[in-house]
Amino acid sequence: MSEPQTTSASTGPKTPEGKAISSQNALKHGLHCAYVYIPKGREEEFEQLNESYQLAFLKPNFSPAQSVIFDQLLKAGWTIERIQFAMIGLETGKTTSDPISHWDYEKLQKHLNRAEASFRFYLKQLREIQSNEILAEVLPELADIHIPALVNSKQLAAAIKRTAKIQVDNSKNTEINGV
Repeated sequence: MSEPQTTSASTGPKTPEGKAISSQNALKHGLHCAYVYIPKGREEEFEQLNESYQLAFLKPNFSPAQSVIFDQLLKAGWTIERIQFAMIGLETGKTTSDPISHWDYEKLQKHLNRAEASFRFYLKQLREIQSNEILAEVLPELADIHIPALVNSKQLAAAIKRTAKIQVDNSKNTEINGV
């Protein structure tokens, strides 16, 4: 027996708006998206977070490498915000349009732990890139040396002073040895 044939096969959405909506059909909660998922009504909150993170974590004239890591840091930070907002909703009995607002506390906590670990990882990566770029600017002869992340400017200054002292000591040794 043959299968019944449809008279007109669907070819999917035709308009850009329809295609955009269709692309979200498989989206469940947005925590594992390649992009930042912003639930309806929270766009302004995300923009405020983005602006505050840019001020806190990006230096003027940031490099493309910093930009890539910053995007991941922002995504992890936004995920933390979403999960904490959902946890507060659980405690107060209020749910939102965010799909994760219906999850139980243990599931939210598991995802919060992962997001916090990602945030720490990307923050460390960003600091490491920034530290190495500053070091390369200040001491171009050490541009090929990779250093681990420095937590703050005092540590960076101390590392530069140590390096400068080593260079002075080496030049004194060169003078003493007559080389």
